[in-house]
Amino acid sequence: MAPGRALTGRRSRLLGVVAALVLGTALTACSDGHVVSSESQQLYLKVPSTWTVFGEHELSKDGAFGSLFSSAPIFATIALGTKHARPGDAFTPTGYPWAIVVVRPLSATEQSQMSLNGLRDVLFNVDTLQTEGANVESLTTPSLLVKGSLHGTLVAYEVQGSEASSALAYEQETWVNSATNKVWVLMAGCSPSCFQAQQPVISRIVQSFLVTDRGSND
Repeated sequence: MAPGRALTGRRSRLLGVVAALVLGTALTACSDGHVVSSESQQLYLKVPSTWTVFGEHELSKDGAFGSLFSSAPIFATIALGTKHARPGDAFTPTGYPWAIVVVRPLSATEQSQMSLNGLRDVLFNVDTLQTEGANVESLTTPSLLVKGSLHGTLVAYEVQGSEASSALAYEQETWVNSATNKVWVLMAGCSPSCFQAQQPVISRIVQSFLVTDRGSND
């Protein structure tokens, strides 16, 4: 299966999984960028001021994200590096970068199976993509992260299939609390050529991603 089809299916499954999240996003503009923050979800992120940021209202009107609102509110924010974009461009090999932040609880089954290595698969299951025929290349050495009771990973991958136009490159930072019942994920990517050209911008966005540790039960 070409990664374009695999990633489309993976996106649909992802949207179904995150449909039980709680939305609480605040978006403010400052001189050097848009700040996306949530006190209830304990996160902070900054993207360039030229980017377009979509929250719950915009996502609910975009057909590509209909399943996000099929059963319950969610926490998900999408930012795209152009003013001429729609939320559904995320998770696709665009010629401009995008970023998505997702916070979601883990099911009992996920809690029992979760490992630091498994954090890379919260949005895209790398092993499954390879089984489906995609070539997955690690762009950097995966990093393990620790902040108080939070543990996380930082990874970067390029997913390539039979069609070069469907190749996708992304960087992902994921955190899990010590109770292993909640994850925070930031994924930023675009086409491989875009990813290479926009690497400084993508890296700054990932480096700005902050999750506050308020104890193991948060």
